[in-house]
Amino acid sequence: MLLRLLSLTFVVAVVGAGCSNDVEPLACGAGTALCNDTCIGVTSDPLNCGGCGITCSADATCVDGACVVPNLCEGGRATCGDGCVDTQTDADHCGSCDRACGDGEQCRQGNCVLECARGEQLCGRDCVDTQDDVDNCGGCGRACDAGALCVRGGCRASCPTGQSECNGACADTSNDPNNCGGCGTRCDSGETCVRGACSTAGCEGNLTSCEGSCVDVQRDAANCGSCGKACAAGESCFDGVCRAVCDGQGLTVCSGACVSLTDDEANCGRCGQACGPRESCQNGTCRGGCLDGTIECGGRCVDPTSDEANCGGCGTQCAEGQSCVNSSCSGDPCASDGRYLDLRCDEDCAVFDVIGCFDFCAIAGYYNDGECDDGCPRPDPDCADVCEQNGWYDDGACDTFCARPDPDCDDVCANNGWYGDGTCDTFCPQPDPDCASDICADNGYYGDGECDTFCLNPDPDCDDICAQNGWYGDGTCDTFCPQEDTADCAVDTCAQNGWYDDNVCDTFCPNPDPDCTENVDSCEANGWYNDGTCDTFCPNPDPDCAPDPCAENGWYGDRTCDSFCRNPDPDCSDPCVSGRRYDDRTCDSDCSLHDRDCDDICVTLGWYNDGTCDSACLQPDTPDCDTP
Repeated sequence: MLLRLLSLTFVVAVVGAGCSNDVEPLACGAGTALCNDTCIGVTSDPLNCGGCGITCSADATCVDGACVVPNLCEGGRATCGDGCVDTQTDADHCGSCDRACGDGEQCRQGNCVLECARGEQLCGRDCVDTQDDVDNCGGCGRACDAGALCVRGGCRASCPTGQSECNGACADTSNDPNNCGGCGTRCDSGETCVRGACSTAGCEGNLTSCEGSCVDVQRDAANCGSCGKACAAGESCFDGVCRAVCDGQGLTVCSGACVSLTDDEANCGRCGQACGPRESCQNGTCRGGCLDGTIECGGRCVDPTSDEANCGGCGTQCAEGQSCVNSSCSGDPCASDGRYLDLRCDEDCAVFDVIGCFDFCAIAGYYNDGECDDGCPRPDPDCADVCEQNGWYDDGACDTFCARPDPDCDDVCANNGWYGDGTCDTFCPQPDPDCASDICADNGYYGDGECDTFCLNPDPDCDDICAQNGWYGDGTCDTFCPQEDTADCAVDTCAQNGWYDDNVCDTFCPNPDPDCTENVDSCEANGWYNDGTCDTFCPNPDPDCAPDPCAENGWYGDRTCDSFCRNPDPDCSDPCVSGRRYDDRTCDSDCSLHDRDCDDICVTLGWYNDGTCDSACLQPDTPDCDTP
């Protein structure tokens, strides 16, 4: 062995003596570096990450020459420090780790902002519109089922009657300035959407124009009391005042319960945002590890000093009726949890429960049964029902926070806000305040040339063929209308356009056209006869104009279905025409036109066929007036 070592020493010495001091250094390839006379791949070596001697931590890997801690968080959250956070909403890590927002700022879509936009509410750290957000419908954390829509803060399978689906949300095209009259039709600045048309005249009735929409500031949560005054999350608008279910407790409603978003591990920062295993909710953010004074038991953080399932340590369960006090199961169960004063008869108490067991309301279960019992020996908590006190049951608004179910929540008119919306809805289960006054009489809708079917009384326009077909104010002077077509017939279009004395005979002008006295047939000169267009202004009949006997004779809307008319006869879709219910001595309210039987005193008083000949009847009183 000694001989081998001596031989090796000799060889090394000889070789070393033969080497020159000008040996060229070892050259390493791309992505490597010479570390201790060895080429090392510094782009992936955790002991030499990015350079010689740069060592990554035990939980990191070397990627492209940089130490990277893998993201073990779920749901798109990022690892910041010891916890998982949502950098889109976390005010301490807004947009990226350790990028904190200033005082009074909120993190919105990864950017620090001073406040949520008008009409939005802060759910956790997200600014959302709870009126149409399917994940926060009506309040933070109230998510709709898959495929459902969020309509006015309630989950619906489809849009309610009178609304249309526009870009995934329900819109009232008669009132929405962004979808006025149809999806995507926007009103200009200063205009309001009224009856599906952009107008500068303002809203009708007791409604107020807010951002182009007509709203009831007495009940609109986004404009409660005045435009732009939005109620906070968990609040609703009643009589122009925002009221909160958890008011005064510093809590938020999540799935019907008042919780603290700052330390609730099932609703950390916002409703429904649960912390992962081995995380605790600290100031509204899920962070790794448990808070001081708590321990991890079964994957969650508990307080061993008061947790009855882990009293003093994990798995130590207190017996039924016992309480965990200072990490020990002890004490009178009724005294420790206040059951001597809860008005219920508790038989497991250490001593006889005098208050509960001698109280007939407690024995019968009258306390907290949803009905106020004022005859009990002790105050009934039901009597403190805010809805009972304020008369909010059966008031036309669905109140989900009441102590007992509100009948309004089964009321389609209450659910859709149709009470007091300016339209008289006679089909509602409760009287509609709009029906107390005749909105058509108040606003001059009777005889205005437009058929209004929602009026309290029949609108004479609904018997007017020109009103039904929109011929008033359509640019053509219609002289056959029951009312004067003032807008069209009062304008001399020939004078405005210079059609008098232009060598073309215009017979439709309100004044005689001098061209027509010179026997100039402009239709013949221009080839307008038999060109496929009906030209009524020609001096001779245009073969293109097949005569419309229904228009000439007034057969449209005459309560007789005429199938030979050039245009569809509205009488053919009238159920009272097809059923022969006009002039049948019965008042029918579902007719398209006004049923004259409803004005007949003999129908109202039953004088037909009563044995007396009545000359006041609108129809011949037969057989009473038949001569024997």
